[in-house]
Amino acid sequence: MDQNKETKIKTFVRFTCTDKKTAQKHLRSTFWNMEKAVTQWFQKHPYGEKKDNSDSEILIKNKATKEKKEKKEKKEKTEKKEKTEKKEKKEKKIKKDKKESKKITKPKKKVAVPDKQNLVKLFEELKDEKAQVIDPEGVQAFFDKIGVDVMDEMALIISWKLNAKEMGIYTKEEFVENWWKYKCDTIEKMKDKLREFEKEVKNNEKFKEYYSFVFEFGKEDPEHRSIPVQLAIQLWTIILPKRFALLDKWIEFLSQDHVKKSSITRDTWKLLIDFAFTIKPDLSNYDEMSAWPVLIDEFCEFVQENN
Repeated sequence: MDQNKETKIKTFVRFTCTDKKTAQKHLRSTFWNMEKAVTQWFQKHPYGEKKDNSDSEILIKNKATKEKKEKKEKKEKTEKKEKTEKKEKKEKKIKKDKKESKKITKPKKKVAVPDKQNLVKLFEELKDEKAQVIDPEGVQAFFDKIGVDVMDEMALIISWKLNAKEMGIYTKEEFVENWWKYKCDTIEKMKDKLREFEKEVKNNEKFKEYYSFVFEFGKEDPEHRSIPVQLAIQLWTIILPKRFALLDKWIEFLSQDHVKKSSITRDTWKLLIDFAFTIKPDLSNYDEMSAWPVLIDEFCEFVQENN
């Protein structure tokens, strides 16, 4: 079929909304006269004609079939992938469970939960019945239980950690509440905790906190601003041997007749530890113009004169 006829067929189909076969029929009967063929068709079909099995319908149908097939294939592919993934996941879980079942796990050690009543009972055991506090006798009994000498520094450290307000006395609140805070409800736990306390005061800043506490703890009356020299010497002898290289010289200086009758103020007590931490044993970095307490300046003169 030549190009001209093919063009006429397409034109006829477009005008009449028919199919190729109908177009060929009417064009041949009019010897391929487009105008006559179209007129002839409209005379026979004034209201047009519904096409059956037209090329467009076939194309649409084919397209729908193809899309349906592709959709089905895609669904099957997705289902297959999900099935495979599910199977692989299940297999991995089985392998993991088998591996875990082979591991030998040690039973967890049960940790006893602290019981505050244990501390209350211990306090009741140690307290003085009349005063309702642990008195010096009870304190001695307590230190015997935990293996601490009352003259040892640890006795002061424990009093610091228990926020004790008075030497040789522990109130119920000080004893029960603070040991409870440290999760120590038995003698054995308290013994273990002492190592932590000892380690804590090795830190200079923590030691200064503890050192300041000792001064307040040593006062007979909370309102006093100083403590007797002899009491201060006793306390320094306990807490400063490893921290103040000139301690022996300092005690020798304080034992002089004109000094031993005086008292140690809070300021002198506090600044002595700064002096101990910063000034070299040979006093080579000591500056007499620095704002040290008078007693410390006099001590430095004493050391220099005796050397």
